Amino acid sequence: MDEQILRDAASRQQLAVLVKLRHRVSELRRLLSVHRRVYQGLAAPGFRVFEGDEPEALLQRLFERYEHTLEAVGSVRELLLGSFDLYMTSTSQRTNDTMRVLTVVTVTLGIVAAVAGVLGVNFQGVDVFRLGNRGFHDMLITIGLLVGVVLLIGRWLKWL
Repeated sequence: MDEQILRDAASRQQLAVLVKLRHRVSELRRLLSVHRRVYQGLAAPGFRVFEGDEPEALLQRLFERYEHTLEAVGSVRELLLGSFDLYMTSTSQRTNDTMRVLTVVTVTLGIVAAVAGVLGVNFQGVDVFRLGNRGFHDMLITIGLLVGVVLLIGRWLKWL
């Protein structure tokens, strides 16, 4: 499960599997924990089934197996919690990556809006605003260059 979370982007399906497994492990722990007193009582040194019979060693091994099983279920629970943490980290990383891309897009659109806004002011005394079609093409080239610079910086910073 951990390898799948690391290899693929975290998905809702993986979360559903983790929740289902965690529920099963919790139920198994609850069922085992309820029987602890029974197994502990059977393994107690004073417990005798029949006089002269020696079941104590068998009952002690039974209790040890019960304890090992309980420990194993606890270990599985810890592994599941680790997988859930890994899933959450993967989801957070994907969110961060998305936010980086959205930041670059926002900056890019802001640059386009700023250049278009400045050139839309139309001061009569400035030669830039009297260039006609050539000025429009120059504006598009300037916007393209600025967007290219933002994208290159985003690529250089490994945001894209």
